[in-house]
Amino acid sequence: MRSNLPVSQNEYELADGEMLVSTTDRQGVITHCNEAFQIASGFIAAAKIRGAAAAVHRVRALVDGVLEATHQQLAGISQVNEAVGQLDVMTQRNAALAEESAASAETLARRTAMLRQAVDVFMLH
Repeated sequence: MRSNLPVSQNEYELADGEMLVSTTDRQGVITHCNEAFQIASGFIAAAKIRGAAAAVHRVRALVDGVLEATHQQLAGISQVNEAVGQLDVMTQRNAALAEESAASAETLARRTAMLRQAVDVFMLH
């Protein structure tokens, strides 16, 4: 038989016809009790405390999940920053190549004009 210590030394009088009913598992953990038992034993408060402790564990799990998601998001942001940096380098290279192409086109246009003038000397009018 299980010894239910500590005892509070408080008496609780039951109303006429009121019964305390509870069931326990093999380890002595209460699995069910009637309302009179809950009131007399303070079982409601204990259940609320257990519920609050379980809620704390759930919140902790949620916080851990948010932390993990934050780390993953940070890694993703780092990758995006690296990609943007590479795009910036490529854009600068592209701009330099465009400038070189424009300069080459201008040089080619001048040389073409000079060649036309040279060929025009030999043209019969």
